[in-house]
Amino acid sequence: MKRPEGFDRAPQPPARRGAGASAERKRRAAPAPERHSEATAHSPTARPTTARPESTQRETERRESAPTERVAPSRAAAADRPKSSASRRRTARAEIRAAARARRREEKAEVRRFTAATRRRRTVALSALGVVAAAVGLVAFAVFSPLLALREIVIAGTERLDPDAIVSALEPEIGTPLALLDESRIADNLSEFTLIRSFVIELIPPNTMRVEIDEREPIGVVVSDSVFQLVDPAGIVIEETLERPDGVPILDLPRGDDGTVRTAVSEVLLALPADVLARVDRITATTRDDVSFTLRDSEQSVVWGSAESSDRKAVILAALLTQWGDSGAGEYDVSATGSAVFREG
Repeated sequence: MKRPEGFDRAPQPPARRGAGASAERKRRAAPAPERHSEATAHSPTARPTTARPESTQRETERRESAPTERVAPSRAAAADRPKSSASRRRTARAEIRAAARARRREEKAEVRRFTAATRRRRTVALSALGVVAAAVGLVAFAVFSPLLALREIVIAGTERLDPDAIVSALEPEIGTPLALLDESRIADNLSEFTLIRSFVIELIPPNTMRVEIDEREPIGVVVSDSVFQLVDPAGIVIEETLERPDGVPILDLPRGDDGTVRTAVSEVLLALPADVLARVDRITATTRDDVSFTLRDSEQSVVWGSAESSDRKAVILAALLTQWGDSGAGEYDVSATGSAVFREG
């Protein structure tokens, strides 16, 4: 059975006189109830509005109308919050830097591991280049340094030539670095000395050059227009004098000789022992095969024949001279080595 409306409320005491007007004034003076927007009403988090008692509502009105008092946080708490935040930021940045450094170290280690062979090859190449550069520097120092320039010239091996004259001829080379001395230029400087057959240069650091001279050996004298020309086996004139030089034979060669007869005569003279050569006064030949010569301070002569077997003929002649040297006038015939004889007369 449905209860009629109004029967579920508690019975109210009878209103006093004047109470209605007082209640009306209070209702008008009370602030309007707070209206919630539609969004707030439908918000799932909105709390349902409940009726408050009148005393509670008054207290609420009093608090809302009173000036708002804000409680300031303590100084320690206010200082701790920014400090804690800055510390956290510094810590984060330090961790980031440490991680970056660790990553770079790892990357460098990987690069070193993968480039080890390349670095070894580069080290070897740089070492080789260093050695080459050092060698080039030493060579450049030896070539261009004035500390290794020529200061002294030593001449050796001369008998007929004057060493001082040779040094004077080589004076233009003084001051030239030893490595830059030109042998052909030195040969040009010594070309005026016809007695020099050959020479050998020895460089003695730091400042000395030694020149070993090989002089031409005179083989005889050629008479030309009353001038005595001292010649070597090659026919080169070593010296010219107006008087006959001592100790060398006169070469009686045919005019227009192309060198064949002179060569044969030179072979014969070079084959003779020194004591026999010193006794030769004049040697004559018209062809290569009819060489003959006379002995000095005697009336003896020698028929040599061709220049072939000259060494054996020289031995035989030395033996015949030992046996017949004091026999007076005569002729030694060694043209045939198997029948060498001495003919008196």
